Amino acid sequence: MKQRFSSQSFSATIYKEQKEIYLFCKADVILDCQNIHNTIFETIQENETYKDITLQDVCDYAIQVFLDSILLTGGTESNKPYNECFFGELDSKDNNLGLDTLKPIYHLQASDEIIESTSNNRDSSNADSNNSLSTLDIFLNGSRLTLLNYSLLDSSLNIKLECNSSESKAIQEREKEQREQKQQDSQTKDSTSQSTSMLHPILEDNEIKCPHNGVVKLKSNKGKSFSSKGIPMVLESDLLNAPIIGCANNIVTSDSKTFSTNRCIIPKNKAIHAS
Repeated sequence: MKQRFSSQSFSATIYKEQKEIYLFCKADVILDCQNIHNTIFETIQENETYKDITLQDVCDYAIQVFLDSILLTGGTESNKPYNECFFGELDSKDNNLGLDTLKPIYHLQASDEIIESTSNNRDSSNADSNNSLSTLDIFLNGSRLTLLNYSLLDSSLNIKLECNSSESKAIQEREKEQREQKQQDSQTKDSTSQSTSMLHPILEDNEIKCPHNGVVKLKSNKGKSFSSKGIPMVLESDLLNAPIIGCANNIVTSDSKTFSTNRCIIPKNKAIHAS
């Protein structure tokens, strides 16, 4: 089953069973690879026909992009001097780009190149020195399509570029390095958050209650050498077998004997809470 819709920038067909979206772009359109799923979802929400399609559905669909009715799949980088970062179908007969000019031509620009350029005044959300993603311009039969935040690593929108030059490989390597750095920063942040949560020691004047609302009598033993404002710290070993006063579950058996004065063993998972 297929459904069609359109916007000012493109028309599209959704193939629900195949989980694909065919995007037919108009000339001189700028699309953001990072936001394209949201853009499509917002567009289809204007039509009651698509109310059953969620944003997650759109994100799960593969997007195939067309320009001038030609499917854009990517290409190989030109091997001609001074034409680095131009991609397409190689053509040895072409003395300029070394590419078939009757087929789509792809021009890759790194974000730092866009910042330095003064000849291109087109708005670009890639103009960020911390952004390792690229801008990809696509030319065909006098039409132009610009893709912002294009990823070489992910082959955004199923457009795969085969890098051969040191320039394009440097762009790819930079994207890889920044992605790895972001992952490391994320892991460090998670680790720091976990570490911070453990930096709140239990002191003798704190109040800890067992699950039955009894108050744990805190007494520092091994933690006496550590203190905060003169108040000794209570270590986990000090909590083990700590007496609990006022516990509603005041019957604990040990060696078949019953104690009215309750001593609870604090388990490893610490089924207690500080207040």
